[in-house]
Amino acid sequence: MKQIGGGVETKPTKDNALGLVYRKNGSFESICQRLQDSLMVGKNYKIVLSASISEKYMSRVAGEPFEQNFDDRLVVDIWMGSTVCHEALLAGRTNEIDHKEWKEYSFEFIADEAYDHIFIRVNSIDNRTNILGHVLIDWVSDIKCLDP
Repeated sequence: MKQIGGGVETKPTKDNALGLVYRKNGSFESICQRLQDSLMVGKNYKIVLSASISEKYMSRVAGEPFEQNFDDRLVVDIWMGSTVCHEALLAGRTNEIDHKEWKEYSFEFIADEAYDHIFIRVNSIDNRTNILGHVLIDWVSDIKCLDP
């Protein structure tokens, strides 16, 4: 199988996981990475990541003097794009992340363009606003081409 990237496989841990939040003003956190090689149009790809939540994820909200627990439930979206800040293809979406143990999520998608960026972001469920949520992400696999 052809791989895009060069990650090292390790077991997920909350000690060094990436935390992404969604704020009640509708803003959210995401990460973007340029791929080593562009995806091939028409090819089937797979990516896997692990996700969970913490019991508490305390943070401040702009303009408010006290910390709040970001405990509302979210989903994780995987997007492919051609440039930074240009999310073009929704390659996958998790179910609601409501578990404190790590669970693996696998996404398969077909590239309809030669994308060279991946975006991982949190999103509200059913476009709700006025929520405070978080997701922990770890062990994001390489993007693997499933076609010969």
